[in-house]
Amino acid sequence: MSIRKIVEVDECPIDALGDKWPSTIVARCKAAEFTGGLVSPGTLANEDSRGTGPVGRFQVGRKTAYPVDSLIAWLKEKATKTRKPANPSRSKIKARKGPHHGVL
Repeated sequence: MSIRKIVEVDECPIDALGDKWPSTIVARCKAAEFTGGLVSPGTLANEDSRGTGPVGRFQVGRKTAYPVDSLIAWLKEKATKTRKPANPSRSKIKARKGPHHGVL
C-alpha cells in the first residue's frame, strides 16, 4: 500500500503530530493512533522491509518503535500537494444525445 496524504506542504498539519504525543518514540503498533489513521502498523512493517521506512527504527524485545521526529519527517516526505479544486461549473455531467443514451 502506498502512503499518500494530500496536503498543502507549506501548511502541513503533520508537523503538529509530535506536539500532543506523550513520548519521544512511537511504537509501530500505535502508528495509526499517532497519525490519525493515516498509516497502519502493517504499512510501516512493509515499508521497513523494503528499506523505505522511517530512519532510526529500533526494537525492544518484539516491539518496533520509531523516534517521533523521524516518523514525522517520513510522513512529510510521503505527503503530496493538493491540486486546486475543480471548477464546479465544469464538473457537471452533461447529458449525451442519441437514441440509446438515457434509456434503461
